[in-house]
Amino acid sequence: MQDKKEKYFFYLAIIFVVCVLVANVIAGRLIQIGSLQLPASILVFLITFIIGDLLTEIYGFKKSIKVIIIGFISNLFLTSICLLVVHLPAPTDWNLSEAYSQVFNYTPRVFCASFCAFLVGSIVNSYLMIIIKKATKNKFFWLRTITSTIVGEFLDSFIFCTISFVGILEFKDIMLMVLLQASIKILYEVLFTPVLYRLRNKLMKKEECKNEQ
Repeated sequence: MQDKKEKYFFYLAIIFVVCVLVANVIAGRLIQIGSLQLPASILVFLITFIIGDLLTEIYGFKKSIKVIIIGFISNLFLTSICLLVVHLPAPTDWNLSEAYSQVFNYTPRVFCASFCAFLVGSIVNSYLMIIIKKATKNKFFWLRTITSTIVGEFLDSFIFCTISFVGILEFKDIMLMVLLQASIKILYEVLFTPVLYRLRNKLMKKEECKNEQ
């Protein structure tokens, strides 16, 4: 039976893992915003860090790590199936086989990049959340979310962009992408801090946790 004080853990974990999987599929696709190039995964990885903050804040470091591991295992399964599919023979009259293979043959490299970035970034983010929480005696929620996001996102973006695009893009372009991607995610975290406060307060009330500011 599910713990009374973990009524919403299951739902948050599902959202987190789904976003990780979606990000892995679309990560190889670059999007153009003006003169800027960014991996499409930025659209959903923003959500994973917010959910990650809530998981760590409300349910603790150990449980958030369990969700991160589940995300990794799910990614491994997704990648394995994609590799199997592209290597299975396709009908000779199906003219989309090559295009399909080009997209999903990229998955192993993206998986390696996203796994390393996701693992390091998420664990560092969660660990810093706990360290700052203890240091501030459970106060200043905004400080620990923003600080942990700054460090976690820069690590996440640097590792992901470097592994994914080295040899494809010039190094200066990769570093620019790292800076832009991390900056956008951090800005997103700052802008959505009031929303995060509301979600955190409501969830803590629902889960019958002590609520400190």
